[in-house]
Amino acid sequence: MISFIIIVTILVFNTVLILFLKRNNILFSLQDWILIVSVIATLIGLMFVLWQDGEINNEIEKRNWKTIEGEIIESKIVGNRALRTEVKYQYKINDAIYYGNSDYNIPGFGSKNYRRKTARIIKTQNPVGSVVKVYYDPVNPENSTLRYGPYWSNYMIIGFGSVLFLIGMFASEWWLLKKYFNNKGEVNV
Repeated sequence: MISFIIIVTILVFNTVLILFLKRNNILFSLQDWILIVSVIATLIGLMFVLWQDGEINNEIEKRNWKTIEGEIIESKIVGNRALRTEVKYQYKINDAIYYGNSDYNIPGFGSKNYRRKTARIIKTQNPVGSVVKVYYDPVNPENSTLRYGPYWSNYMIIGFGSVLFLIGMFASEWWLLKKYFNNKGEVNV
């Protein structure tokens, strides 16, 4: 649904912008190779938007998963540059023991000291032996998480894809209008 809204908004925005630029004679000529680059940018942007739309929907579906208490069996700080806490846990459903791990999807940006501090806080909050709330898929109980999204990274990728899509569509429409008006002989853009 998010992808549909983004795509329609970009198409409307581009069309209005192109018509405004044409009306005010601001359009300038572009080389034909721009069409190839713009189509590639449009397709890559569309791919990112649709991919993250699916990821966001998957994360939202996790809100309906069942919950159960689990136990943390390992909590450690991993990574060299992008330090993060890796938490391993176990939970029991109908006499079957399942295992999972989570890094809590903490962003890997910021200073190294900030990432180290954040990793230590998460590790302190999740000591070995502590009880945690585990969200698990009732259809496939080995799928679990300690925290569901959507996460900041989903929105960053969908935003990047939207920008690529916007630029690609704008350049494609510009090129098509240029060709249309050059062939009509009305206006040399």
